[in-house]
Amino acid sequence: MADILASVSSAINLAEKLEEKSSTLENTELKNILAELSLGLIEIRDKIAEYLTERNVIDIGNCVLFGESCELCPVCKNFTLESISCKPHPIFGDIGGTDREMRCSLCGFGESRYVDL
Repeated sequence: MADILASVSSAINLAEKLEEKSSTLENTELKNILAELSLGLIEIRDKIAEYLTERNVIDIGNCVLFGESCELCPVCKNFTLESISCKPHPIFGDIGGTDREMRCSLCGFGESRYVDL
């Protein structure tokens, strides 16, 4: 989804450049079309951003309702980062420290974390 947002932003930039270049032209119809294109692309970008925000709120709500992991994956930006294993920390395990393996169920990103319980 981030790729789509980047593509739309790129298209907006191109439309704005075309609009700037068209200022030297006398064709008002072309200018109007470019202005409409720019506005349309901006509207699409805003709708995508709104959708992403709503989806994340829904994801957080579902995690809370169903007791699932609610951590945001730093790579794919979805709330799908889950703890897949937990073991005592080799040094701090006697006082409650654990090493937790985290994995994103969507994109596969993984990391290890020290957790002080």
